[in-house]
Amino acid sequence: MIDPGDEADKIVSAVESERLIPELILLTHGHFDHLSAVNALKQKWDIQVLLHEADQMLAQNASAQATMFGMSDPGNVSADDFLHDNDELKIGNLLVKVSHTPGHSPGNVTFQAENHLFVGDLIFRGSIGRTDLPGGSYEQLIRSVEDKIFTLPDSWIIHPGHGPDTTVGQEKQNNPFFS
Repeated sequence: MIDPGDEADKIVSAVESERLIPELILLTHGHFDHLSAVNALKQKWDIQVLLHEADQMLAQNASAQATMFGMSDPGNVSADDFLHDNDELKIGNLLVKVSHTPGHSPGNVTFQAENHLFVGDLIFRGSIGRTDLPGGSYEQLIRSVEDKIFTLPDSWIIHPGHGPDTTVGQEKQNNPFFS
């Protein structure tokens, strides 16, 4: 399960209707809108939460982040273990590779499963993630995308944390932040 941002009840219903058993909660970064359902899901299934260590402080202050944006308090979150660049996670029959892609946040990571990239708020269709929040860096974000995303095959699918999917090739050609 990646970035369960809200609506834990709907997530539980969807998982149960498919008769799935979650193994892990993977967080691309520590912003509240990507982890607001974590505590409820962790309690439901007693599963580990994995996050890059550089974003642990953000996750542990999710309540303050939500309040700053006028949102309901999700509770603070702590990782059970930390992710690192080049980690490989075996989840069922799937191998998930971890790339540290800082910029949107210090500990932003991208999860690669086959030809699918789960990037959090690193890059969107035709845009990039904001870098004006604490720990954000425009220069790091651009470098992360150029070095870790744009070096992959053009056909690979990018699943951003918000908005429609895109591909590596579409963003290399059309994203105004990289032309």
